[in-house]
Amino acid sequence: MNVSEETVSHSTGQSQSRLIRFIKLVLYPVFWLIRHPSRAAALGVTMVLVVLFIAVAGLWLWTGYHLAQARNHVARGHNAAAYSHLQRCAIIRPDNPEVLILSARIARRSGATDEAEALLYRYEGRHGMSEALVLERLLLRAATGDVEAVEAQLTARSASDGPDGELAFEGLVSGLITRFRWAEAYRHLAEWRARYPRSTAALLLAGKLEEQRQGYELAIGYYRQILEIDTDQDEARLRLAT
Repeated sequence: MNVSEETVSHSTGQSQSRLIRFIKLVLYPVFWLIRHPSRAAALGVTMVLVVLFIAVAGLWLWTGYHLAQARNHVARGHNAAAYSHLQRCAIIRPDNPEVLILSARIARRSGATDEAEALLYRYEGRHGMSEALVLERLLLRAATGDVEAVEAQLTARSASDGPDGELAFEGLVSGLITRFRWAEAYRHLAEWRARYPRSTAALLLAGKLEEQRQGYELAIGYYRQILEIDTDQDEARLRLAT
């Protein structure tokens, strides 16, 4: 055998040795598991629990993200976008109290009052009475034309600052528009807009009131103001288009 053949043979032997060591290294965990079955079982259970924990945590975070998005969209009057996020929440947490309340609010705003009522009954059955439930039922009664029965309560609530105060104004004005009580609707709208001058909900109802009174140019002006404040307000855009 010449020098060249010896070199090739030595190189081949080294390659085979490295390959054998690599295979042993790869298969070592398998051999270890075979030699220690009880430890292997414990390790398997631990890995399953870790995977389950990660999956549950991931789903919880995923639902929390969509609920936060829905909350934001409902507050801004983006009902279609909010509905999409709430549908995702309902896959994992269908009876979450906030999911039910926000879903009922969207249904009420969309005119689906029977659906809103069913969601509120479901909320009460799962979670009992709460301030959020009481308020949403007052708003629903006003929206269905029974504004006289809840007018005093909503007027008192409208004096408070924050989201609940705005919701009370929304319920009052929408209920008064339904009953063609224009003078009272104008009065509450004036107070609402004085306290919340950039409220797109107030502008939207002001536009609807003018439409009802056939003041279409005024209504168009309100809808354009909404889009200057919030370009994603689809209902205002739709009303302008029609």
